[in-house]
Amino acid sequence: MKVIKKCQLFAVIAMICCGLIFPASALADSITPVTFSAKIKKGGSVSVNRTVTVTREVTSAKADVFFLIDTTGSMEDLIDSAKTKAAEILNNASALGDVAFGVGYYEDFPTGEYGISTDIAYQLVTDITKNTAAVRNGINALSLGHGNDWPESNLYALTQVASSTSWREGATRIIVWFGDAVGHDGDVESDYPSRVGLQDAISALTAKSIIVEAVNVNRIYHRGYYYSMDEGGVIYPRLHGQASAITAATGGKLFDGSNTNTIVSIIGNALKDAFASYSEVKLSLSRQFAGLGVSISPAVITGSFDRSYERYFNFSITYSGLEVGTYPFDILAKVNGGVVATASDVIEVALQDCNGVWNGTAFTDSCGQCVGGNTGKTACVQDCNGVWGGVAYRDECGICVGGNTGNSPCTRDCNGTAGGSAFVDNCGICVGGNTGKSACVQDCSGNWGGSAYSDNCGVCVGGNTGRAACVQDCSGTWGGTAFWDECGQCVGGNTGKNACVITVGFSTEAQEVNEDVTVTATVTLSIRKAADVVVPYTVSGTAESGADHDLSGGTLIIPAGQTGGIITFNVAKDALKESDETVIITLSSPVNAVLGTITRHIVTIHDTSVFIGGVFTVGKTGTVEIDWLYDGGMYEGELGIFSLDGMEELLPDMRAFIAEAARRVLSGTEDGYVVLSDPTEAAHFSGTLGGEPKDWNSGTYNDVKKFKMRRGDLFATVLVPDGNFETLLRNPGTEDALVRPLFSLVSSNPDYGMYLGQVADVNGMGNAFVYEDMSVARSDKDYNDLIIRVSGATIADAPLLDELIAESAAVSRSKRNETEWFDWRTETELGKEIMSHLETGAGVSQSIETQPEKLLMTVTLIPANPAETAADLLVYDAEERVIGKAGGDIPGAVFGVNADGSLSVSLPVLRQSRYRVLARGMKTESATLTVKVYQQDAEIFSETKEIGVKAHQVIVSVVSTDSNLSVDFKTPAVTTDAAGNPLYHDFDGDGDIDDTDVEKVSALWNVSKGDACYDAFYDLDDDGHISVLDIMRVASGMTGN
Repeated sequence: MKVIKKCQLFAVIAMICCGLIFPASALADSITPVTFSAKIKKGGSVSVNRTVTVTREVTSAKADVFFLIDTTGSMEDLIDSAKTKAAEILNNASALGDVAFGVGYYEDFPTGEYGISTDIAYQLVTDITKNTAAVRNGINALSLGHGNDWPESNLYALTQVASSTSWREGATRIIVWFGDAVGHDGDVESDYPSRVGLQDAISALTAKSIIVEAVNVNRIYHRGYYYSMDEGGVIYPRLHGQASAITAATGGKLFDGSNTNTIVSIIGNALKDAFASYSEVKLSLSRQFAGLGVSISPAVITGSFDRSYERYFNFSITYSGLEVGTYPFDILAKVNGGVVATASDVIEVALQDCNGVWNGTAFTDSCGQCVGGNTGKTACVQDCNGVWGGVAYRDECGICVGGNTGNSPCTRDCNGTAGGSAFVDNCGICVGGNTGKSACVQDCSGNWGGSAYSDNCGVCVGGNTGRAACVQDCSGTWGGTAFWDECGQCVGGNTGKNACVITVGFSTEAQEVNEDVTVTATVTLSIRKAADVVVPYTVSGTAESGADHDLSGGTLIIPAGQTGGIITFNVAKDALKESDETVIITLSSPVNAVLGTITRHIVTIHDTSVFIGGVFTVGKTGTVEIDWLYDGGMYEGELGIFSLDGMEELLPDMRAFIAEAARRVLSGTEDGYVVLSDPTEAAHFSGTLGGEPKDWNSGTYNDVKKFKMRRGDLFATVLVPDGNFETLLRNPGTEDALVRPLFSLVSSNPDYGMYLGQVADVNGMGNAFVYEDMSVARSDKDYNDLIIRVSGATIADAPLLDELIAESAAVSRSKRNETEWFDWRTETELGKEIMSHLETGAGVSQSIETQPEKLLMTVTLIPANPAETAADLLVYDAEERVIGKAGGDIPGAVFGVNADGSLSVSLPVLRQSRYRVLARGMKTESATLTVKVYQQDAEIFSETKEIGVKAHQVIVSVVSTDSNLSVDFKTPAVTTDAAGNPLYHDFDGDGDIDDTDVEKVSALWNVSKGDACYDAFYDLDDDGHISVLDIMRVASGMTGN
């Protein structure tokens, strides 16, 4: 319970209300004119200007004043004084104008530490009323409560006053709040019965546009801190500043009411403060009518105003008549939403006729004139043309004329008929109308009544023209120039045909044949010709004339009267199991005819050879070099090479085949050679590759051997395991496994005993091979019995050792133990030495005449996006040997794919030599090409160039060296012909499109995407199938044969 009394407060209230005295002579706020009435017609309008005057003093305000009082134990004197001075409080406050009052009080919630059981958090004593007796009774009914702690239910009470009081519409709302303690805040006191906080109270007050004028009755100083309705001291710091925040938010002030000598003037100023400043002046109607439109301009006047002097605000009100009726209402002048003055208006909306008479009967007729009523005028009527007030009339012919009809009265025609249509024509005769006669006309020559006419050719003939009519030509065209030619055809004119032009061409575009057949290509004429037709033709394609077939360029003569002719040739049969080849016959420049649609015929030759692998092809130099690298078997046999020319004809007689192979090996000619003889010769490397009981190598190493053979010839190797070729020649049918020969050849016919896997490619480069010295059908498949290196030749379809190892690991286990098979290339020191020898090209200097110093070149292609690249890299040397991802025949050259996706080639280089570097594109992409040259492991040249390659395109650069090892790296580009035209299908980059380029794509004829040998680079139309269309693209651009 509060123990500090708030003395004489209600005495102060009485004095305050007595002090709310505004000078008797003060002027009230007003609106002029005070009344306005008008009568307007429906659809019309009227305006009136009004001025709102806001004076210095408030004597005409509409205000609701609510006294909210803290009635806890310390407020006893205040309550007694209030009861004594209640009448004076109300009488003097009424001087504001139209004032109503309300009374309420608060203590605290009757729970716990906050209040006793009889305390009340808030009580409305008297709701807003102008009955001052009822208000006085309410004040007299106030009694003293208790309140346990210092804070009271201030915030809760203010919120209740804002929300539950019956505030009047348009009144300025003021709460005069008396207290001496801070209030409990539900936001910061979780145990307090009310959840109302400071911001909740402010929101409730401002939502109702309430001004709070707070009067602090007493300010207590206790132990160094102040306590009041705005100060919580050290005990209630979180409740500090409530009254200041509320008055500031609502536009009121916090007044000090502790000095009774000055409290009257303070509260008087507080009430004046509620009206002292304003920001908005507007007019509004007391009621609205559907039949009356109202527009007020401006709708509101805003600004920062005060009552330091009298102010004037001007408005214009426009009334619009919508429906007939009389509309009385008030115009309310509002300051900050409160009504300060009232005017009364009456607007009558009535009917007015077109003559200006209220409720008259005059009207506007169809002619737009005001008639009837008291106008003395009658309404207009329609004339015969339907025009209101028109002057049209009907003439003697019964026709509406005059006015705006555009018609003139009728007259008599040449036949005497009124309004008739008869007339005198150009021949001077009265015709038409009811004469029964027609007017004469002009003929096509312009003569009236003439007999000339337009014939089927559109020409005026007959009459006096002197011209005869045209006739039809052979195509049925009138006046046409078509005629019958010597072939009996209607040509010329508009037929679109030329006389007797005969075309010549092949009957079909292509055909497919096997080897060893006669081929016929039919050439046809469009029609028979009375004279001989002479047709020159050329031959191209991947098949070689003279080797694969006997056709060369020539001339076909089609005799007179014949419809065509034929071109025939024979296809040879060879031993090589090779890709399909093509013969392309092209017609050109015929005599007595012109070329037709099909001028090119492609013959595709399918290979029928029995050998499907193990066949070597002699390179362009014609020299085959063989180096015996390792002897890993106990047998002492001989190895030979022999030409396959004509050998297939000896099959299936294997005895004859073996005898001829032995004869050729022993000939020492281009037909064959003995390559090595184990009893007297030694291999390059000595030692064991694991598991052999001893080193079998003995004799003299004879270095790299060279064998002269025919360029492009096909040959195979043959091994006599533990004997010699002379013995084999004497007994070619021997069944002795030590003498019966083992061939590099592979055949699908098991009767020939030529098996896949007898020979294997050691490193995938096509230049080093390992032989099993027993038939592969019973071999241990350790693949280290005989190792040789071959250069100057390429091999078709030799299996990779890596592939055979995977198949043989479970069978050949004898080298280390019974459960584990191993790879001699990586798991023995000697094997590693042999592989290094192969990869570095060591030992080839004797056969390719390199310079004494060690020279090496690397070429690296780095795509811009290695993960998605489809680019390829190839390098050709001066002898047209090549190295790429498919291997090659450049001695010592190595191709590799690096971990970063780049492609690289390393190869020995020569002084004064030239190398051609090719970058192939499967799709459009960019990359960098780097060339480096090393001498004795020291880098002497390095250069990088940016390239851009398109799909199916080859970019070519030339790298050359001189005698001083100066290196020239040309900018990569597409090759061009002599005229500078790009050669997009120059696949080998040699500067022309020839049979070699055609062969590269035709070798893949009829291969589709998904097939093992499909190469997207040669699928030139990107349809997933390499067809004749792709081959013809290349062949059509050939620059030479």
